[in-house]
Amino acid sequence: MSMYLITYELIRPAKEYLALFQQIKDISEIWWHNLNSAWIIKHKGPSTAILRALKPYVHPRDKLLVIKLDHEAAGIGFHTQASQWVKINLE
Repeated sequence: MSMYLITYELIRPAKEYLALFQQIKDISEIWWHNLNSAWIIKHKGPSTAILRALKPYVHPRDKLLVIKLDHEAAGIGFHTQASQWVKINLE
């Protein structure tokens, strides 16, 4: 399985997207959500399958992007547990 970044720009308040957030969790073997508009998930892929699974949960004017990740990442400002999760799961 591969790791994917899901990021979005939603036009409605986040509380109206609870079904989208649950769907992201449901299709993921594991997931990380430490940024408001980004998730990292482990999924068998491809990215088009992830997008297809999430499309019914977004508004037509929302923006949604799924990117397959490689084995490198860098970040700042995260608590230790979040940083360790990224390091362990992307290496």
